[in-house]
Amino acid sequence: MKSVIHNHYKLKAALLEESIKNFDVDDGYVLKQSRNSLKQVYIDDWKINIKSFKKPNIFNKIIYRYFRKSKAQRSYEYALRLIELGIGTPHPIAYFEESHGLLFGRSFYISEQLQYDLTYRELITDFNYPNHEEILRAFIRFTYTLHQKGVEFKDHSPGNTLIVKGSDDYRFYLVDLNRMNF
Repeated sequence: MKSVIHNHYKLKAALLEESIKNFDVDDGYVLKQSRNSLKQVYIDDWKINIKSFKKPNIFNKIIYRYFRKSKAQRSYEYALRLIELGIGTPHPIAYFEESHGLLFGRSFYISEQLQYDLTYRELITDFNYPNHEEILRAFIRFTYTLHQKGVEFKDHSPGNTLIVKGSDDYRFYLVDLNRMNF
């Protein structure tokens, strides 16, 4: 299995690898189970998120093995790029890729768990949310900043922007990063 682990987390490499090996049997808290699976896992007192991307079809098994970066690799690299640009995203920890012979198998992206107050979804479904207009205006400024920094976030669905209330502002964090342009 191929793995790339951020330098800050190299000492936990064996624990991260074990979490990937046990992903399907681990009792981690399932945050999302659909096309892709997202689990919240504890390693000691450290809370992380592991996203397992669905197994690609036979055509994409060849494409991802030889011609295109996996969704996990793109998520990891795009997170690093966003951080370089000063744009919020949960800190990337690692990505893992399985291969089966000549074919690509499955990929996993690991990031730190971010404690957030709400997602953009609450803003578009609850117009009475406290400070609704203030948060919405801050979101517009955030979106403008993305544009100014040359970031095209191609999966701006409501759950993919996490919002943290600061003492006098709102901070925005992007998740589900594998579809972006810079």
